[in-house]
Amino acid sequence: MATAEQVAPRDPSTMATRLDEAWGAFCKLIDGCKGWPGDDPRWKDVRDRFARLRADGAAPGDLHARLTELSRGVHLLANALQWSEPVVGLRGTETDRACGEQWRLGMAFGGGEAIAGPGGRVAVDGQDGGSKKEEPGKEPEANRALLARAGVAERKIPVPPPTGKAAEGSGESDQPIVGFDSLTGFLSLEGGDQTHFRRWCEGQAETYEIPEQIALAKCFRNATAHGALSATKALELGIVEVIPPLTGVLGYAGASVVAALSS
Repeated sequence: MATAEQVAPRDPSTMATRLDEAWGAFCKLIDGCKGWPGDDPRWKDVRDRFARLRADGAAPGDLHARLTELSRGVHLLANALQWSEPVVGLRGTETDRACGEQWRLGMAFGGGEAIAGPGGRVAVDGQDGGSKKEEPGKEPEANRALLARAGVAERKIPVPPPTGKAAEGSGESDQPIVGFDSLTGFLSLEGGDQTHFRRWCEGQAETYEIPEQIALAKCFRNATAHGALSATKALELGIVEVIPPLTGVLGYAGASVVAALSS
């Protein structure tokens, strides 16, 4: 299996293959354990693998629940990555394709949350059965720590800059984004989401590392989930172009965590 550093986390279909390989290796590992899960001492090794990915180093209290959550996340993320031409709608219009990309991003983010756990939150390191909320804008730090424990080296991956109205009044002109506060209010963006949206609008996301890209993906997912970021608005703001590579990054992060559990 290729190492995390050898794989370019941009293309969702490539990440689908990497996730499939990592999940296959993990399933082979637990297939060798007797019971579900039981007293077989080999289950201790599985618990220890989960513990290594947690900030507190604690093994999951309910391994069955954690394995179920992991499986749910892997399959949701895999379905998102394997959706090669996402379209939501009967006519296959540009708007239908934009909506498909938004749906796929939401699926990928939800899968990543379940994979990283505990508590099903990708951006935090909470306790079993729940999650510890981070301060606004602190999610990248939590993701950076998690990926470091999974053996993923920090790397900068350029994010496509805005090409639509989100780019107006930003960039080389050094002028404030016209109506930015009104725009973020319309999109229901707060805290870290607002911060990363502004940075993307200003072209600063070109230097983003993986944890910041996950945070940007969360920003667009949240705006979509709140019902504020319609497909039409995503096209207008130039967001649609950046969604596929962000989906690929989510696949890369999720596959890296699964690979760390299987190695």
